[in-house]
Amino acid sequence: MTFCKFFVFMIKNIMEEAYNNELWDEIKQTSVNLSYLDDLRAAKARIEPHYKGITAAAAIITAIVACLGESIPAKILAVLTALLTAIPLLFPVIPNAADFAEMDHLRTSVKEYLNALESLWFADAGIDRQKYRALKKNYVETETEISALFGKISPKRNKYAVEISERYLERFFTS
Repeated sequence: MTFCKFFVFMIKNIMEEAYNNELWDEIKQTSVNLSYLDDLRAAKARIEPHYKGITAAAAIITAIVACLGESIPAKILAVLTALLTAIPLLFPVIPNAADFAEMDHLRTSVKEYLNALESLWFADAGIDRQKYRALKKNYVETETEISALFGKISPKRNKYAVEISERYLERFFTS
């Protein structure tokens, strides 16, 4: 092999390795996003019924106390009920049906993207760069929606998502 052929061969291998690393990093990040999205949805699903129960109980107690007369406890409970009703509007911690629908849609998009990346990774013919770029281009909008949904990620939740993702990748890619 001449020096020029060897040089071209080495450059090609370096480029292929860099591309493989980029794809692997994308698979890891997408897996973390999926894990975090699942964790966030589960956390919000745990909060919702408790919040609704507290709001309903406060409303019922307010109505009962209000029927008994205009007392200070009735006024306090009325304010409490008003605050409990306003909290989801002021702080989007308490999810509603639209939030769950959006999270389910995002989860489906992320899962489809991850499956497509994994298919590229395991393709026998090597990695199709054009297909990867097309996938990535289509995923940009979903990434933006995910960033808006996640907001500031707590270190504890991020660590948990990374651990879940690493377990998944280890199980799926090493077996």
